Amino acid sequence: MTEVLSVKESRGTRIAVCDAGFNNHLAAAGMMGAVFRKNYPFAVLRCARGGDEVEHQIAGPLCTSIDTMARKLMLPPLSRGDVLAVLLSGAYGLTASPTRFISHPEPGEYLIDAGGGLTDISESRLNASGSLMADLTEARA
Repeated sequence: MTEVLSVKESRGTRIAVCDAGFNNHLAAAGMMGAVFRKNYPFAVLRCARGGDEVEHQIAGPLCTSIDTMARKLMLPPLSRGDVLAVLLSGAYGLTASPTRFISHPEPGEYLIDAGGGLTDISESRLNASGSLMADLTEARA
């Protein structure tokens, strides 16, 4: 998931700048060796304004033009605080990404189990506590 930080117009393109970019999702930014760049599907989880869909470019917070997650994506008019989900991310969404790039914080990762329980499996938590499996086993006991 990513939150919209700001929206701007540049050369006729509506750009939603989000708090996640290629440092969190290298594959969605097209940096995983894809020959043909394609947009991952996005879902709007929270949108304050709603309305007819308009074309957006979804960009990350980094200071480079390659930090683009999607182009020509039709979504309701986005504004600051709206939340999007990157769908079909696969196993390499975060793990192949250059987390902490330019000192940006790493995102949280959560596991939703079959019963709907939520477990924080963020890398920083794993490194701080030692063994994720031990934590999960202890939590179930």
